[in-house]
Amino acid sequence: MATQSAFWISFDFKPSSDIIGLYKWLDAMKAVECGKSAAFFTMEATDDDPVKAVKEEILAHVTIGKKDRIYLVYKDKSSGKLKGKFIFGIRKWARWTDWITFFSRVDSLKKKRSIKNE
Repeated sequence: MATQSAFWISFDFKPSSDIIGLYKWLDAMKAVECGKSAAFFTMEATDDDPVKAVKEEILAHVTIGKKDRIYLVYKDKSSGKLKGKFIFGIRKWARWTDWITFFSRVDSLKKKRSIKNE
């Protein structure tokens, strides 16, 4: 049975990607902007596989390139929990990984230099 479901997507498209197709589709879905590359929308989706419904809908309107990424967040009807997954592309190394370690080292070096200068 299809019911109205809520979804969030985060997208990472290259300049040569079909961003116009994605924007047209988001506009047709009456999606709400949620940041530079994120949107919220509702659509009819089957309870058994809402992810498949969204993926098929996007593929019907947008040309997805090999390096394009779309992450979908949705509420799982059976568990009631929010879930997320890449429906196109894969997870990459996070840009913020090891920043705490990096800045700890920088702070340590600054302290050492200030001790030497005294």
